[in-house]
Amino acid sequence: MSSDDFITWGNPMRILTPDDEDDRMAQERIQAAVADGSLLHDEPSDRRCEFYTMWIVPYEDLYIGMLLVFDPAYEFHRVGKANQAGPGHMQLLASRDLLTWHRLGERKPFIPRGPAGQFDQQLAWYSSMPIVKDGKLWFFYTGSIITHAGKMDDAYMKRMKDGVAQGKWPGTHCIGLATLRRDGWVSLDAGSAPGTAVTKTIFWPQGGKLYLNADAQGGEVCVSVCQPDLTPYAGYERSKPIIGDSVEAPVVFDAKKSIGAGAPVRLKITARNARLYSVWFK
Repeated sequence: MSSDDFITWGNPMRILTPDDEDDRMAQERIQAAVADGSLLHDEPSDRRCEFYTMWIVPYEDLYIGMLLVFDPAYEFHRVGKANQAGPGHMQLLASRDLLTWHRLGERKPFIPRGPAGQFDQQLAWYSSMPIVKDGKLWFFYTGSIITHAGKMDDAYMKRMKDGVAQGKWPGTHCIGLATLRRDGWVSLDAGSAPGTAVTKTIFWPQGGKLYLNADAQGGEVCVSVCQPDLTPYAGYERSKPIIGDSVEAPVVFDAKKSIGAGAPVRLKITARNARLYSVWFK
């Protein structure tokens, strides 16, 4: 919705809705939680996926969405109460305009719930905004041993609180810490067969130097700087291989002449046994 004064609102717009694939994946997650004993409320006909809310993180030149995903597994109306029981986690999305969002990471949990017996066996969500520390992104998030709306079941709550008192869990709700390498939200991965990624046309910056964030332990990443038709610029046909794991690896060429500022370029990145996280000039 939009507003000019934050009082009167209009023009509601639907941005994101769960689809059949979300429901199918929720079925799998709920079944796994039932199987490991962490989820005690379940009625197969109630299972589905719902989107709870989304944290928006402005990050570099795009927006990262941390979507809170709720998997209802049991309707409490079956016992004369409202709300639903079920586990919850976060997934990632990305957008450049805040209107069109793309699902990332094959819809897998960004911060996975812990297995049965862990402090976040039921809920791993409501993360803080990421904090940059020591070259990593730090996320503080809510972890819970109790299912969503578990307070609707008095016997269940007593059982869980008794478990805390007996030392089975540190508490019903705790704060967890998850860390991520800088720019490590998702990656482009290559196996033993080389893979190639080609950028859209961008413009070479004045005095810019090219860097990669990549994990090429046991492999390598190389870069070609090409014209828009993918013809390499002289001396930029292939960079020196980047090996090892680095969040800021300089891309080095044997070129005798630099590419002029403002020249249109496309980067052709070839990787083998490596993960590519980001590329930038500075």
